[in-house]
Amino acid sequence: MTMDAGSAVGITAAWLNLILAVILVIMVVRLLRTKSNTLFISPWQWLLFSLAVFFIEEVVAIMDLVGTFDAPKIFFPIFEIVIISSFLYMLLLQIQFMRMQQN
Repeated sequence: MTMDAGSAVGITAAWLNLILAVILVIMVVRLLRTKSNTLFISPWQWLLFSLAVFFIEEVVAIMDLVGTFDAPKIFFPIFEIVIISSFLYMLLLQIQFMRMQQN
């Protein structure tokens, strides 16, 4: 099997994204386990959900690149919509919390 530079970079980038997602999940889980009354946890839980979806997306992408799973083209846009929507909801939660703190 011959591989050009673009394919090699694509596979390497997918693996590096997967490693980054695992590191970020570990960091967010550690943050959520802290016992602090001053920490507003709800947006961070949504971040953990987004990271989990990103992790699943990267696993599907790697399986698609390797050839073990033939992912339909609609999978990746759906994953991206879920991630972006949860980020927006996380931002709205934080804005609502900040407004409640001001009043």
